[in-house]
Amino acid sequence: MLKRAARREMTASMGEAKLLRPWKAREKKMVTVVIPTYNREQYLQEAIDSVVVQTAAAWSLIIVDDASTDATPAVVDPYLKDKRISYVRLDENGGVSKALNQGLELVKTPFFLQLDSDDWLEKDAIERLLEHAVGKPEDVALFYGHWQVWRLINGRWRSRLKRSLPINSLCECTFKPVPRPRFYRTAALKEVGGWSTADPFQGRYMEDRQMVIRLMEAGYSFCRLNRVLYNLRKHDDNQSRPENLPKYRELKEWLYPRLIERWGEDKYMIKKRGQFAYIVPARGKRASPGPPARLPNNPFFP
Repeated sequence: MLKRAARREMTASMGEAKLLRPWKAREKKMVTVVIPTYNREQYLQEAIDSVVVQTAAAWSLIIVDDASTDATPAVVDPYLKDKRISYVRLDENGGVSKALNQGLELVKTPFFLQLDSDDWLEKDAIERLLEHAVGKPEDVALFYGHWQVWRLINGRWRSRLKRSLPINSLCECTFKPVPRPRFYRTAALKEVGGWSTADPFQGRYMEDRQMVIRLMEAGYSFCRLNRVLYNLRKHDDNQSRPENLPKYRELKEWLYPRLIERWGEDKYMIKKRGQFAYIVPARGKRASPGPPARLPNNPFFP
């Protein structure tokens, strides 16, 4: 029995070593998790802890504090004993895109994982993402999976599975659910110039959808994993809360005509359904089966 137990232990150890290659075995940092945060003291600890307990050790973490006025520094301070974790505090609040760009400047790893400060990762998220990302062609810029949506209902947190959808065309970037988690190839982010702050709200809203559009327009493709990797928390202070919906509509009214002008007014049109707007092929036209030819000089995204 002891020999059999020892053999099982050895087999498990060998299996783990095989699973952890190539990133854990070499102890090489492959991904930087960037958490942009503003006044999220009540949620931030869970976000950080979800990184610390990851089954893959190939990560570093940068917390970018967008000039919070709450106890965010006190929440972060105990974690700074871990050399893998660093903290950057901005002098003034500039919005999520500026915070992400600040983080991007500091990232030295091949991959960049965005984690919102009120959300959290599944324990094996980084391991599974790396399994799919390492060795993929360099024109695959974004990896994502399914996620759980959590809401507080009658005093209890309840979840609902949200399945991701493939995104294969420019039009689909405007109406399909924004991917989660967003596990980017760092070189692709830097090639397109990071997150745009050129819109009327300086990148404070829809930074996720704008980046997906930006990468697709630059000729990159995306990879979808059939796994739950992320947890999205819905609460009264979400950016997408009802009182912010007019800002989202205003941003789309500014953004989408510029995209159509860029992509071809004879090929695309804006379609509205209630409070939603998205881009579809013009009548009699078909959606492109994939990303367009690479567009390196894009005046819309400076």
